[in-house]
Amino acid sequence: MGAFEIQLPEGTVATHEEVPGIQFRWTNGKFFPDVNDYLYKNLTGKPLPSLEGFMIGLEQDYNKEKTVVVCFFDMNQRPSRNCILQLSKRAQELKAKDIIVIIVQASKVDQNALDEWVKKFNIPFPVGMVQTDAEKTSFSWGVKSLPWLILADEEHVVTAIGFSVDELNEKVKD
Repeated sequence: MGAFEIQLPEGTVATHEEVPGIQFRWTNGKFFPDVNDYLYKNLTGKPLPSLEGFMIGLEQDYNKEKTVVVCFFDMNQRPSRNCILQLSKRAQELKAKDIIVIIVQASKVDQNALDEWVKKFNIPFPVGMVQTDAEKTSFSWGVKSLPWLILADEEHVVTAIGFSVDELNEKVKD
């Protein structure tokens, strides 16, 4: 019949309320999930994955009811370093709000070089490093770019992903 065929420009983006967080693209007359959204895990609304395997010396009160920010970064990238330095400047403010910040180097680098960088810039947060397959870890944590911030509430359920340090205050519930 064809009387009611949808005609959309190639590449039109759409979302669907039953599949939150995934965009679809109009391609060759059909909607297909955007490959990047489809491949990367969306943690929003899910429990924060285990931090084991990142070799992070966490404080004892990590398991207490505190908001958690996990920042995946690469010490060799300027935007990542800048993000960590911005978070460091806000360390006292974040601690006062019962927010724990955890920093994860997103790829394997020389441990001594990472330790020296952390010491040089006086980073006040626990810092760990991906110890296994960096790409697999990125997919499982939903990391699409670096730096990548993940916010989890007091019950360690993820409430926001992929936002900037400037957006942190509006993402944290008071």
